[in-house]
Amino acid sequence: MLGGASSLNAGEASEEAFAAALINIAEDGDLILNLNHKKAGEPALFRVDSTRLKEASTYFQALLRSNFQEGVSVQEAHERLLHQGETPAKASPSQLPQIRLIDFGHKCQPSDLSSFVGDFLRILHGLDITSKKPGIRYFACLATLADRYNCSPGASQAPHTHTYTHTQT
Repeated sequence: MLGGASSLNAGEASEEAFAAALINIAEDGDLILNLNHKKAGEPALFRVDSTRLKEASTYFQALLRSNFQEGVSVQEAHERLLHQGETPAKASPSQLPQIRLIDFGHKCQPSDLSSFVGDFLRILHGLDITSKKPGIRYFACLATLADRYNCSPGASQAPHTHTYTHTQT
């Protein structure tokens, strides 16, 4: 286990539970990140592309290597799916391997942790964030998280290159 991560067996929860908790970062993602933070209450599930995570973060690159339990579990789950004639990109979320991130580790404690982590993962995938009114503190928290997960300079600079939707009240 590396820095508060652990692997889970694929299919640990029902399709209904996945549908209720799942946030699709990558529709054709091959991995489920299960955020289980003591401040968040219910876990949040994120469908992500493991290749994008490894490209954007040396933390995820190390975690998903074959010399860590999480990496071995992901590789074995992908091989099982392929043996069943299913590609990870087309598999239902409950069939995908999961990695549990225990206590995501940021100190900012935004009011909606799932949305905040979703925005962080969107940046790692090269997507725009969905937060309606991100402020300086929000971006400072994203930068702290990028530092904690050893993100590449490109991922760390993403808030400067993406557009954000602001609503006027």
